[in-house]
Amino acid sequence: MDNDQAVVPLHLEATGKLNLCSIALTIRYKGDERLVDIPLDRSLLGLFALEAEFQSMNIGNLISQILCSIAKNDMFALVLERARSEARLGAPLGD
Repeated sequence: MDNDQAVVPLHLEATGKLNLCSIALTIRYKGDERLVDIPLDRSLLGLFALEAEFQSMNIGNLISQILCSIAKNDMFALVLERARSEARLGAPLGD
């Protein structure tokens, strides 16, 4: 495993379902506004909060930078496919 990767185990509720929370992303473009809910596992959100604290920024700015980086590097297909396969397999994020 590379030093810049982290293994984040997914938390399961007693029902066996993922313990998800969500963040709301507001996108404004040419006068239009759209609100998008993004589901996140609580452990991943905690990891984002910790990273934001180390970077001396708020979690919203960190997530914004992550999404901008994904867009600039055209990584949407890679990120989405990996998330789909891990959700099907129940594998931890980052493996």
